[in-house]
Amino acid sequence: MTTPFGSYELTRFPEDPRDRLRAWDAADEYLLRHLDSGTGERGPVDLAGAGQITILGDRWGALTTALAAFRPTQITDSYLSRAGTAANLDRAGIGTAKSTVRLLTTQDPPPERIDVLLVRVPKSLALLEDQLYRLAPHVHAGTVVVGTGMVKEIHTSTLNLFEKILGPTRTSLAEKKARLIFCTPGGAATAARGEDPWPVTYKLDQDAGSGAGLTAVNHAGIFCADRLDIGTRFFLQSIPTNTDGARVVDLGCGNGIVGTAVA
Repeated sequence: MTTPFGSYELTRFPEDPRDRLRAWDAADEYLLRHLDSGTGERGPVDLAGAGQITILGDRWGALTTALAAFRPTQITDSYLSRAGTAANLDRAGIGTAKSTVRLLTTQDPPPERIDVLLVRVPKSLALLEDQLYRLAPHVHAGTVVVGTGMVKEIHTSTLNLFEKILGPTRTSLAEKKARLIFCTPGGAATAARGEDPWPVTYKLDQDAGSGAGLTAVNHAGIFCADRLDIGTRFFLQSIPTNTDGARVVDLGCGNGIVGTAVA
């Protein structure tokens, strides 16, 4: 990947020489160009003098690697994204020393004050909502907030979330099927944003088979986060209830309810 901040060899994680998919896309490139030279009436961002830079939802570390010289903090809910970022930083000779780049999960405490917030828009609207709510108390009126994503990932509902939780929001023109989101924190959003609705808690009813009566706690981003999906409900009705101390592996269940039901 060639950017205004340097050229980098990036791969997805785990690395597979047969994988032809890139570890970055036009949305990453668009944001990096904007930070360096500006977009339309929006000028470039002075990253060197900006203070604390937070990168949210970086898919494979393209943004974090390119901006590592500015000592950013990356926040992601994905283990694979975090591992991919670490691998790409190592490949670039940067490493993940605390003095250079911080890699956090969405459950870790975020930086106390965020001066530049760069958001790679996730596919899950619920995940974006939860992430913005978590970071809203840490941005201030002077925080530069720029989101990026492919046109197919950015909808009116996406912009409404930025506006509701952070402040007035607008978009850029599209380039190579990518678009930027510009948000100005503060205004009515500060008083009207309400509280983060995540995680969601609910009790499984009697139709949930071996899971009946259990209380589920779902964080944003898992499949069918606001209720028990029909596939898992059917599965819970079919799995054995007496495992006689056998070792059970719950593979791929987003909230762990299957493993809990047979525990």
